[in-house]
Amino acid sequence: MAGVEGVESNVIDHKQPKVPSVTDLHWPTLEALRALGGSATKHEIDARVIDDLALTPAQLQVLEGDGPHTQATKRLAWARTHLGKIGGLTPDGHGLWTSLRGALLSPLRTSRQSPRSSARSIRSVKAGLVEEAIGVKLGRQE
Repeated sequence: MAGVEGVESNVIDHKQPKVPSVTDLHWPTLEALRALGGSATKHEIDARVIDDLALTPAQLQVLEGDGPHTQATKRLAWARTHLGKIGGLTPDGHGLWTSLRGALLSPLRTSRQSPRSSARSIRSVKAGLVEEAIGVKLGRQE
């Protein structure tokens, strides 16, 4: 019985620690890759993000559904996948991930956009860099 002095509670606290969302892991993933020299394995990236965000052991143990993967590892994997789809990261096919120039990634820093919206932002930045380099205004829709 809870609240009775000298009697242990049989109530189990089912409240799990909050694990950062996939979107909240985008920028820390890019920052980790930059800190690792621009190219690293997924394990090196994940370890750096976990360290940078000071994720607790409790956060790292929260299972995704019935397991066997944890929410943290699953969400870190999705963050890399999203960043790969919008051009922020490139898997080299040999276990290494490589980042693009920071200038192309700046729209993500303050953005809470979906990967599709972020991709449009990055394409717009890329087009602007091309226009500047060749001195010609490209016809594009925003």
